[in-house]
Amino acid sequence: MSIGIDISPSEVTLAFDGKVVTAPYSGDFTDALRFAVQEHGLSGQAAIVIVRASQSFSRVLTLEHVPTKKAILDQVVGSELEAHLPLDLEDLAISYSPLPAEEGEEVGAFLTTAVPIEKGSEIVRQVELAGLTVKRVVSFPGAAATLIGQVKETSGRARVADTIALVDVGREVTELCVSHQDAPIYARSIQRGTSDLSSAIQRTWNCDVVQAEELMNRYGAVANVDDEFAARYNQVVGSELFAMQRDLGRALQATVEASHKKVDLVVLGGSASSLPGVASWFESKLGMPVVAASELGVGDAFLAEAASAYAANRRRDFDLKLGQASSSELAHLFQPALRIALALGIVSMFGVLALLASVYSQREETAALRAKVAAESTRLYGGPLDPSQIDAIDNEDDTSVSLLPDLSAYDVLLSVSAALPKPKDVSVEVDKISIDETQVVIDLRAKSSEEIVMVEKSLKNIGCLKLRTKGDERLVANEMTKASLTYDAACWRKDNE
Repeated sequence: MSIGIDISPSEVTLAFDGKVVTAPYSGDFTDALRFAVQEHGLSGQAAIVIVRASQSFSRVLTLEHVPTKKAILDQVVGSELEAHLPLDLEDLAISYSPLPAEEGEEVGAFLTTAVPIEKGSEIVRQVELAGLTVKRVVSFPGAAATLIGQVKETSGRARVADTIALVDVGREVTELCVSHQDAPIYARSIQRGTSDLSSAIQRTWNCDVVQAEELMNRYGAVANVDDEFAARYNQVVGSELFAMQRDLGRALQATVEASHKKVDLVVLGGSASSLPGVASWFESKLGMPVVAASELGVGDAFLAEAASAYAANRRRDFDLKLGQASSSELAHLFQPALRIALALGIVSMFGVLALLASVYSQREETAALRAKVAAESTRLYGGPLDPSQIDAIDNEDDTSVSLLPDLSAYDVLLSVSAALPKPKDVSVEVDKISIDETQVVIDLRAKSSEEIVMVEKSLKNIGCLKLRTKGDERLVANEMTKASLTYDAACWRKDNE
C-alpha cells in the first residue's frame, strides 16, 4: 500500500485504501502527520509525497533541437531551465514532460518543474520523522494529470473533453493544472483560498472562524433569501469570490494563449468545491463548463488522491530525485568518463598557461608604473619616492600634491570624481565637466550655497587644479543652486593630449 500525501500551508492530507484523512497544523506539520499515522496504524508504510505548484517552479520550455538520448536531453533541459531560475542547477531537483504535439509536428516543448533540493529534502525528512518511508516525491503536474486520466475513464462528461483544468481551492492557496490529452501543459499556484472568504465574514459580522465557516457551508456562493443579511452576505462573499475568479480566469487565459488549446472543462476541488453553488457561480463567471470534483467521483482533497493515482499508474516522468543517484542512474556517465577527464585536463592546462601569462603581464605593468612614479616624484620633489611616501607629504596649503601632469583627461575626470564629497554628505549633481590643455570647467548644482563651498574645499585636494573663477550662483528647478567652477591646470603638461 502506498499512501498519498499532500502538504498545504495549514493542513496535511493522507489518502490510502479509499480513505482521506486531513490533519490541521500550525508551524511544523510533523507532529500532526505523526498523530494521523499512529492513529490509523500506518507506521512504516511507503509514502508518495506530492510537491505543490506553490512549492516549486513550473515553466514551459521550447527547444529548437530535441536530443534523442535522454541523458543529453536531461542536461539540455536543465541548462535551459537554470537560465530562468534564481538557483544553480546543482541545487535543483528537476522533472519534465513533453507537451502534446500536433499531428505531423515534432515534440519541441516541455513542461518543467523544479524544486530546490534543500526544500524538498526537508519535506522528506519531516515525513519520515512522522513514521513513514518516503518512496517517491512527485511534482504536482504529473500527479494531477494522472488523476485527470483516471477521471476520464469513469466520467462520460470528462471523457469527451480534450483539455481539462484541475483546480484545487485550498484554504490559503489555489493550485491549477491544465491537461491536454492526459498530458500536463500548464501549472501554477494562486495566492487565494477559502480563508479569504472566512476572514471577510469574520470582519463583517465580528464572529469567529467556526461561525464563519458555518455560514459559508449554509449559504455557499449565494444566499438565496430575500433579506438584509443575505444581501450583505452576497456582497461580502461575492467580492472575495470575484477576486479568486479573476486570478483563475487570467491563469486559464494564459494557458489558451501559450498552448492555443481551449479549456473544455474545469474540475473544481478542494475546500471550496463542497460549498453550495460555488461550481455554478464559477461557471457563470468564467464562461466555461465547471463541475465539482465530487460529481466525478473524486474527493475534495484530491491532491493526495492524485499522488496515489500517480503511483498506481506506475508513472515516472514527474518524479523528483532529491537523494543520492543510484548506480543505474549514473550508468550513462560511465562510458564517456575518460573523455570527460581528458577534456578537464586540457582545460586545466590552458587555465594554468593563462594564469602564468597574466602574472607576467602584471609584473611588466607594475615595473613600468614604478618607473613612472619615480620619474614624476623626482621632478616634483627632487628625488624618487614610493606611493606611501608621496601620500605622507603635504604641501604648504595643506593639500596633497597630485601627479596630474602626466595623466590623461580621463584621469582628470576620475580625480575630480574621487575628490567630490560623498553623496551622504551633500546632494550634488555634476551637469558637465569640460577639460582642455589649460583649464577644467565644472558645471554643477546643489541643494544650497553651503554645499557648493564644500565641493570647492574637496577639490582643493587636487593640487594641480587652482580655482580661477567661480560663476554666479542661481536658483534653478527643484530649488537647486547652480554654479560653474573654472580651474587652471597649473601643472598640466603642454605636450599632454
